[in-house]
Amino acid sequence: ASSPAEALTILQKALDRMPGDERLLSYEHSLRQQLDALQVEQVRAGTLNKARELMSQKQYDKAVGALESFQLEFGHHTDIDDLLAFARDEQTRLQRSLIIERCASEGRALIRDGRLEDAIRLLQSGIQQTGDISLSRLLEEIREQQAAFVRKLEVLQKRVGLLRERGELDEAIQLLQEQLAA
Repeated sequence: ASSPAEALTILQKALDRMPGDERLLSYEHSLRQQLDALQVEQVRAGTLNKARELMSQKQYDKAVGALESFQLEFGHHTDIDDLLAFARDEQTRLQRSLIIERCASEGRALIRDGRLEDAIRLLQSGIQQTGDISLSRLLEEIREQQAAFVRKLEVLQKRVGLLRERGELDEAIQLLQEQLAA
């Protein structure tokens, strides 16, 4: 016989002719174990190939699912366990980079729109999730912009107040209009 499956078929025919033969029963048991091991090995190899292909396409979540399914059905195998750990790490890394990219992009858009408070909340959430330094820097820039704006506003209020105290209301109004236009 050229395969364990063919050998098992031949052995079963022999058992039909000589039922109860202990030697044939022992061979049958051994052959079934080999066939089961071969089937597990084929599924394992197929699972590894499928997981690697999914990972090459950056579909880490699907690769994790395939590897976990194998583990549930066949238990732990070192190569499956190692690839599963790697796929999980890559999935986490990819999710982190997507969060960073999204927060930075949306944060910059909010800044352009003058929605600094919304940008701060978004970036704080992104920093809390990822601990990313680039998001921290962007948040720091926003806070510096806010502080500069507050300082500029305080100076403007003082200048307008001084002009008002001196009775130079037209100059105060002109200064305010210039600042609003800027």
